[in-house]
Amino acid sequence: MKRNLIIVIFLLALTLHAFGNGLIYVPNLGYKNSLYIKEQEVKVQITNNYAQTEIKQIFASRVSSVLEGEYIFPIDEGSEISNFAVWDDGKKIRGVIMEKRRAREIYESLVRRQIDPGLLEHRKENEFSARLAPIPGYGTKRLELEYTQLLKVDSNTIHYRFGLVSEKTSEKIEEISITAIYHSNIPILRIEPEHDEISVKRNDDNSYEITWSGKKIDPDKDFGFYVTFSPEDLGFSFLTHRKTDKEEGYFLLSILPQETIFHQEEKSKRYLLLLDRSASVSEEKAMLSDLVLKILKGLKPEDEFNLLYFHNYPEFYSDSFNRNTSNAREEVREFIDNLDFYGGTNFIKTFEMAFEFVNKQENGNEIDIIFITDGNVSYYEIDYKKISDEIKRINKGNKIFCFGIGNYANRLFLESLAGSTFGAYQSARKFENYEKIIRTFTEKFTLAFLSDIIINWGNHTVFDILPVDKKPVFLKQQQFFVGKYTTPSQGDINITGKVMGNDFKYQFPDISLPAKNEMNGFIPRIWGKERVNYLLLQIKLHGENEEWIREIIEISKKYNFVTPYTSFIAAPRSVLKPRVIRPADPYIFIKTDESIVQVIVKFPFGETKQAEFDNELGLWKVRFIVPKDTPDGEYECTVISTDRFNNQFLDRLKYTIDSKPPTLEVWAKPDKIQRGETVEFFAKASQDTQILYVLTPDKERIPLIWDKDSGYSKGKWKVPEAYTGDLELTVIAIDFAKNKTSVKVKIKIF
Repeated sequence: MKRNLIIVIFLLALTLHAFGNGLIYVPNLGYKNSLYIKEQEVKVQITNNYAQTEIKQIFASRVSSVLEGEYIFPIDEGSEISNFAVWDDGKKIRGVIMEKRRAREIYESLVRRQIDPGLLEHRKENEFSARLAPIPGYGTKRLELEYTQLLKVDSNTIHYRFGLVSEKTSEKIEEISITAIYHSNIPILRIEPEHDEISVKRNDDNSYEITWSGKKIDPDKDFGFYVTFSPEDLGFSFLTHRKTDKEEGYFLLSILPQETIFHQEEKSKRYLLLLDRSASVSEEKAMLSDLVLKILKGLKPEDEFNLLYFHNYPEFYSDSFNRNTSNAREEVREFIDNLDFYGGTNFIKTFEMAFEFVNKQENGNEIDIIFITDGNVSYYEIDYKKISDEIKRINKGNKIFCFGIGNYANRLFLESLAGSTFGAYQSARKFENYEKIIRTFTEKFTLAFLSDIIINWGNHTVFDILPVDKKPVFLKQQQFFVGKYTTPSQGDINITGKVMGNDFKYQFPDISLPAKNEMNGFIPRIWGKERVNYLLLQIKLHGENEEWIREIIEISKKYNFVTPYTSFIAAPRSVLKPRVIRPADPYIFIKTDESIVQVIVKFPFGETKQAEFDNELGLWKVRFIVPKDTPDGEYECTVISTDRFNNQFLDRLKYTIDSKPPTLEVWAKPDKIQRGETVEFFAKASQDTQILYVLTPDKERIPLIWDKDSGYSKGKWKVPEAYTGDLELTVIAIDFAKNKTSVKVKIKIF
């Protein structure tokens, strides 16, 4: 591909802000607003609460320069990128998972060779970036992205959202089409779109189509909707997947407790809100004051509250708890609006002061902690393991409810902290409509919950069950357990636990772990994601461990999703060598990465061959037939490569058939020369000539090297003293297809 000027548009982290839709940004270097979304198509498939989102975006350039850019895409918590592709010269180049360091090396190598790859990496919490080149002047760049997520069930409701709102641009989207197909095995009570431009069509009792499309769309609202279920009792669901009886099987057990199993007595409570006011949340200041107000409105009038706001050092809003009146709530909001947000976060000092305040209260009412932060520590103690251990040590039994704010909330830490105290975790991204999120969050403050969960598997033999830590399950909130099995079985499953201190037991009769079930193919990826989440939490708490990192990389490759230690590289999976061949029965060689275990090549002449791996060369090789009467020209073969996880990759690679030997014209200067002097050879050869040399009588090869100034290939030879008289030398030219031409050149030696 021909390249001219390339304007590099990578952005530093300091210049990036929160946004919803995936965009390629250009800094203010004369290229601001040079790119816009020309076309966007989003297709969503949701089964119960498992969502798969496919995005196709076409970006267009308003400038004549060739641009190179960084594509930034934020996704919701718990999501994982499962596919990535770029388009080049009308061809789709699908991304593959590689270890992060290796993927970067390949990307840089391909860029140097003027091959146009894409590299997608985990950038930070819930955000991914892709390096892309080139974006042609006045041209377009097409991207495809797919991510999957297990939508959280709260208050019997799931929320799907595809973000479009951005503070970074008000650029209109030329054309957009979003279609979500929703299927449910649980009775659906209602579906509520986030705004009236989204239409909902009912296909049948358990299937709906939710759409939004238009042209010249302002990205001032998101595409999103809420689905509310109407389950019974424990809302039990048990799904399995086993591709073959020779592979491990997977299961997904879900419970969704309903009012019928909960009996509780409501009473007034006290709440201490810990509010982050550090620099890392300064951009969410307006959101924070509104968030606190909505949380307080969600409490009962007889409840009481106080506020502890913190950065490097924490301070109390009041010396005592305050009544939850309308005036008190407005005063708190006004106070937060006038706060300065700066500095770091001192979590340990904050919790020390919080528990000291809580423990000296004489009133016997229960006190809960509401921790509002992005969870990213930056002052005093920054070791998350030490922070978690210290909070657990000084906590005398108070529940901690964590609310993660902004696009980069530290979910793993906050979720673990809340779960360890029988609290709950919730979050809201910037620009997200969080009215219902707050409602479900505050409901948990007073809800009974199912704790001390024990699953008796009966006749079933299962293993590698996740999550490892069994968190409390609140009313109308889903808890799932995902694991593996090898032996088919049939029998009852019993769940026991405690609700408000009372014993609880529930039986699910006649559950099957089948020998084979090709449905529910998403379950293995859920298991892989949960396992990686567990390992990442261990790394956050205990530091990096080579064994954990190796396992994360292996799981990422097997289940095909990006992690902090792996990346998607969008480049041809295989490369042909040579690219130019002669008719007859030539060998071609195929270079792949080390994970490939099988290569099959389909040729345009109706022949399909399996390649063999040559250990000495480190290449796959295959011999095939090119019919003698095949015209010279460019042809395409299909290379199907399979990795050790049985993933298949398809590359269409071009090669050229060339039966014509190179043309060659040679002369010597001078053509009459004395012994011991130097003669210079000049040659004109075809452009596809690869090797060109003069062969002397004693078999020495004199290479003829291209000289761009003269326009000839040239080489020099010092005539040995032993030669005399007329001498004829052979000049040989060999092209990339190994076609060969030889001519004679004469010199006279005296």
